[in-house]
Amino acid sequence: MDLKTKIKRNGNSSFQIADGKAVVMLAVNSNIFTLNEIGTVIWELLETPKTVEELVAGIMKKFPDDNQDAIMVDVDAFIMDCLKEQLLIQEA
Repeated sequence: MDLKTKIKRNGNSSFQIADGKAVVMLAVNSNIFTLNEIGTVIWELLETPKTVEELVAGIMKKFPDDNQDAIMVDVDAFIMDCLKEQLLIQEA
C-alpha cells in the first residue's frame, strides 16, 4: 500500500479498550473483532485519519526497538485485513 494513502476508522464502528486490547464492533453486521497490541495502537492512532506513513511512524515511536521493515509489513497487513472486514476505510 502506498505510504501516502490516508486511512480512517469506519464511522459505523464502536470500540472499547479492554485489558489493553481494542474490541471493535461494526454496527452494520454486529461483527466483533479483538485487536492485538499493534492493531490496538493503530486503532488509537486513527482517532483522526492518518496516512500509512504516519501510522508507521506512530508504531515506531511506540516500539523503537522494532525493525522498521517489519513494522511496515505489520501495518500493511493490518490495514489490508481491516479494509477487507470494513473496519477501516481508505479516504479518497
